Amino acid sequence: MIAHFARASFAALVLVVVAFWSRAEAQEIKGGLRGRVTVEEIGGPVPGAVVAIDSIGVDVVADQDGRFFFQDLDAGRYDVTVSKPDSGLVTTRLSGVAVSPGRMTEIAPQMEAEIIELEVWDVPQEEFDEGEELVPAALEIQSALPQIATAIDADIIARGGGSDVGDALTKAAGISVVDSRYVVVRGLSDRYNVVTLNGARIPSPDPDKRAVNVDIFPTSLVDNLVASKTFSPRLAGESTGGNIDIITKAIPRENFAKFSLTNGVDTLAS
Repeated sequence: MIAHFARASFAALVLVVVAFWSRAEAQEIKGGLRGRVTVEEIGGPVPGAVVAIDSIGVDVVADQDGRFFFQDLDAGRYDVTVSKPDSGLVTTRLSGVAVSPGRMTEIAPQMEAEIIELEVWDVPQEEFDEGEELVPAALEIQSALPQIATAIDADIIARGGGSDVGDALTKAAGISVVDSRYVVVRGLSDRYNVVTLNGARIPSPDPDKRAVNVDIFPTSLVDNLVASKTFSPRLAGESTGGNIDIITKAIPRENFAKFSLTNGVDTLAS
């Protein structure tokens, strides 16, 4: 009886060992596949790329770093497709990727940017007169200044419709005009601002103020207005707030005459 029980126990033990061994062998035949999807030549990752194994119909989505992972794959060769719709990248296919039993296979698929050929456009060459300016004078003046400044040329002044320099300066950023005549730059009062005419300092007509009445200059005589908003060694020492330089037009080559007519009524006069 004891011998029979011993033989039965031994047989059961053998069956358990064989079953465990068979299961271990079954697990060893599985393999894995992993990698990182990048853009060719650039080398950057492709997050959200769809990596699919065509033969078994399984796909995964790459993470933010472009990495993907497959597990529990049977040993063999697989065709892998990498795509990302509406990204401008061409779908990539890798054929015959070998997966070994019990091992993790590494691949590094690279995607190319889609090249779109555009139609040929013929741009006709425009002919300019010899004396015509291609670049506005205000931009040339503004780019040549060593400090932060705003330049307004005669064309911009004419489009603004202002009749005097006071109206024209209201179109410049960071500059306000009080009572249509006193300039305030970056919120600083008249004692910190200087007004010049072609580079020459303009004195104030008011004995109690240093402010210059800019409304006495008609825009018809102005070629450019240059408003410097930062201090520069080339400017007067008092212009810590700003310096307004009124540049007049050159002497005309031909004679001309202009006139204007205005009227007004003083309702307080008897």
